[in-house]
Amino acid sequence: MLRSVSLLPCVLLLVGTAGARVLQRDGRPAGRDPEHRRGFIELKRELDLTEVQLERLRGIGVEYQRTRIAARAELASKRLDLVEMLRATEPSRSEIEEKVREMGRLRTELQLARVHAILEARNVLTPEQLQKFHRLGVPMKALLPMQERGRCRQ
Repeated sequence: MLRSVSLLPCVLLLVGTAGARVLQRDGRPAGRDPEHRRGFIELKRELDLTEVQLERLRGIGVEYQRTRIAARAELASKRLDLVEMLRATEPSRSEIEEKVREMGRLRTELQLARVHAILEARNVLTPEQLQKFHRLGVPMKALLPMQERGRCRQ
């Protein structure tokens, strides 16, 4: 019992830091350029998107958000299961490994859902808009209007 309790803080630290972000010196997340922080409103103007295109992009964004929220909730639940498994008096290595594999599959599904949403959003643009979008140098995910901290970015 004493051995599993002493491992618990280490495991919780590992599980808790799995989603941590590396920050730059100025406190911004690493890999994010301030130039890439264009809002969807600016993008809408710069690409001259039609109302039909906007509605399609919003629909794609909402569907992706639904998928993302469900997958992240399931991942959090599996993370809790993993912690409980590790706390057991006699943890089963095979069950723990299977739980970790399940979590990996969920993360992969989440990444694929994002890629599919981006590809679908990309298909909404005309060739000219897509060319202009590439010249702007913003990441493809900028095509998806998404919820950010309780507000819809549109």
